[in-house]
Amino acid sequence: MRFLIDESTGFAVANYIRSLGHDVEIVAETMPEADDSDI
Repeated sequence: MRFLIDESTGFAVANYIRSLGHDVEIVAETMPEADDSDI
């Protein structure tokens, strides 16, 4: 399963989901400070 993690969620949650074998994209890594409409 693929997840898009918002900046406010935090890296700990994203890392946990990754550890379960899922694909995770963290907005803070790929599009820092982007407007919601851009995401």
